[in-house]
Amino acid sequence: MQKSISLDDVIASAEKFKCVLTYNAKKARDLKTLNPKSKYDTTYIPLLFKHINGKEMSVKIRFGEQLIGSSAKAPQGSDEEGVPKHLNISFMKMTREDVEGGDYVPKERDTPELQDVEDKRVSDNIDRYMSNNEKFLKVLDIIDSSYKTVCADIKEKESTFAFRVRKDRNQKDITVFSIKQVTRLDRDTNKDEKLENPIFRLKIPVCKKDGRIGIWSNYHNEFRPTVFDARKMNKKNNYQPVPAKVKVDGKLRDLDVTNVSSFMVYKSLIGGTILFECIVASKFGLSMNNSFYDLYVYQHKTKSSQPTLSKDDIIQMRGGASEDEEDEDDDAELVDENDEDADNGDVDAVDAEPVDTDEEPDDEDEDDEDDEDEDDTPAKPASLKSGKRGKK
Repeated sequence: MQKSISLDDVIASAEKFKCVLTYNAKKARDLKTLNPKSKYDTTYIPLLFKHINGKEMSVKIRFGEQLIGSSAKAPQGSDEEGVPKHLNISFMKMTREDVEGGDYVPKERDTPELQDVEDKRVSDNIDRYMSNNEKFLKVLDIIDSSYKTVCADIKEKESTFAFRVRKDRNQKDITVFSIKQVTRLDRDTNKDEKLENPIFRLKIPVCKKDGRIGIWSNYHNEFRPTVFDARKMNKKNNYQPVPAKVKVDGKLRDLDVTNVSSFMVYKSLIGGTILFECIVASKFGLSMNNSFYDLYVYQHKTKSSQPTLSKDDIIQMRGGASEDEEDEDDDAELVDENDEDADNGDVDAVDAEPVDTDEEPDDEDEDDEDDEDEDDTPAKPASLKSGKRGKK
């Protein structure tokens, strides 16, 4: 029995059905129905994927070798002192200019022949990363579009359900939140402007007990990490999953909300499984619950920042000056005694990402233990062993 869905499965189903998702209102979990005294009025409506073979199944999508467009970050508006329910990582279209540099440059070889081989290896890798990026964004767009179609159907059939969809009776319409950001707020005009490069944000689960990255399994009564270090998976350990850790004060620590951004950084390669479990109906509106079931990270070691201006923008600012023209003032220097991050190359200090004005609210759930599924052990992705990055 097929337990996960490939990117090609999603694309094939979209060509056949257009909308690849459906839902099961009869199996919805409504907190007010379960407990009329519940302080939360929230309903969880299971999502299902319409496979091209005619079967309906859980929306658990397997992917590999994707470049992330940001470090792992807490959602905008999260309580800085509390433990966020999840962190976000971003995906967006990446040009060759975006990908090149950092870890993705040819190493120097001893002979011209070997250098040609090395140059081709890196070039082929970048071509593959860009192709994978394009396919993954296409799939995320299909999922987001299908989710919005399902939400429209739920709103239309609201009166036929045993639960209320419109939780806030004062709302004229039910807000539908999206994993795709297409606009940003222009603070000068206070109006939304369209993003040339839309941003998709997906969630990394956080254990609410202590802020570690992963889930608490009620079934096994233990913490289960969901992020693994692909650099540590090799022939010696038969490519078995190795939970990701970072050094803090010289000691290895589990990933948590305070240190994960130093491990999951811009342009790292990731693979794993993303689960789009259900639609959440709350007083805020409708949102799609998503979370990484398992995530394998090949960390980008070279510190780099996400550019906020393209090369063409920079050239235009120079008044159309050629790329070979020297700097107008080599002695110009900006000094800020309080700005240590500008000197040490800290990624988060310089990574300027468009503000998400459509941030989803946290799901309301008084019984939101991380996981009660018996089958919650992350599976090793075949792509890590078979999907070679090129010989070094």
